[in-house]
Amino acid sequence: MRKVNYSVISQQSPPVQLTFDVDFAAIPNLTDHKTVILNDQIYISFSTQGDRDLFLFKTDINGNRIGSIVTVVSGSADPTNDMILTTDGSYIYVLHFDPPSQHHVYKFNSNLNAVGSPISTTTLMHNNIGHSVYRNSIFHLFTGSTFGFNSSLTHTKWNSSWGAISSQNILGSTGGDGNFFSTGAIFDSTNQRWYIALNHIYAGQSIGQEHIDLLAYDSNFNLLERKHVTTENYTRPHLVQKGGHLYMTYDRPGVGVYLRRYQVSGPVAYCTAGTSSGGCVPEISGLGTPSIAASSGFNISVAPVPGQKQGLFFYGTNGRMNTPWATGSSSVLCVKSPTSRTQQQNSGGTSGCDGTLSIDWLSFIASHPGLLGTPTTAGQVVDAQAWYRDPAAVKSTNLSAGLEFTMLP
Repeated sequence: MRKVNYSVISQQSPPVQLTFDVDFAAIPNLTDHKTVILNDQIYISFSTQGDRDLFLFKTDINGNRIGSIVTVVSGSADPTNDMILTTDGSYIYVLHFDPPSQHHVYKFNSNLNAVGSPISTTTLMHNNIGHSVYRNSIFHLFTGSTFGFNSSLTHTKWNSSWGAISSQNILGSTGGDGNFFSTGAIFDSTNQRWYIALNHIYAGQSIGQEHIDLLAYDSNFNLLERKHVTTENYTRPHLVQKGGHLYMTYDRPGVGVYLRRYQVSGPVAYCTAGTSSGGCVPEISGLGTPSIAASSGFNISVAPVPGQKQGLFFYGTNGRMNTPWATGSSSVLCVKSPTSRTQQQNSGGTSGCDGTLSIDWLSFIASHPGLLGTPTTAGQVVDAQAWYRDPAAVKSTNLSAGLEFTMLP
């Protein structure tokens, strides 16, 4: 394992060894692996030579082993390589293929104790090589419809117990080409976009000549952008998002592992949202395009906030800050002065964490000429934040995180 500097990706730590000869005294050679992070601990699953066994272990965030390697399955009649490793934020799930079109699912707690009996997915047809993202109590599984040629990128949805919900092809095969091996998938909650990295092969090529494509979808899986990332014979893409950047690793068999960094266009959430007296932790997001040529169509939303409370947005054009809102408050002031504010609005909802604050920022600016930052210009950076009433909190108020966006032509 190596650690990589997010800002300067060429700066990497010395490698840390995670497994040792003694681990494999009674285990065949490792052939495939996956990783996931939960509560600042790294969980690693791996298969072994013959692809009939599957194991799981964990380390701290620095790669120091915690506990022993545990057996997920031994002597499986179904292949254990190209497994999928995912989490719902509380448990770890290890999946391996159940031919011809399903998965076996094994559930573990954070201490690597098995929870319940293994289950198998049913009904929704999908291939084995892919990735799973847990969002809004749903496992989103991205795989090919088959392996290699004539494969469509398939999105299947499963409830928290891995019961089938729905299936859709989100990138069809054209002329016999293949969209498969989708081992990279992530949801960008700020920009409300899905990013998926996969192997693509043209009809007429041979397996082993596939290259990597990177796809961007909106939240309804309308394709926004497709980028051919590599030449042929690259595989196994994985994605991580940090701030306004998307990081992708991939490898070339027998040659090495590579890392790329992409600027993610669109608003970026930063700073830390305060926790309301009722336990609400709102997220801030921007949906649409902040274009100077438009008078509407860029919406800033904050949810969940306490229901039936007054709130507003304020913004500035002088950059970010990170200053406590008040002594004892969990909120942080994220926008440098000078600032300007919108009108107050009611959050709606009831008395729980079901309120929302939302504004079409372009419409607001268009109808209030002369405010701070107007007239807007392309390239102008705006920072915004929400304020809302919370009578039981310090200062009787709380703040969201900040949202930074750049005005476009």
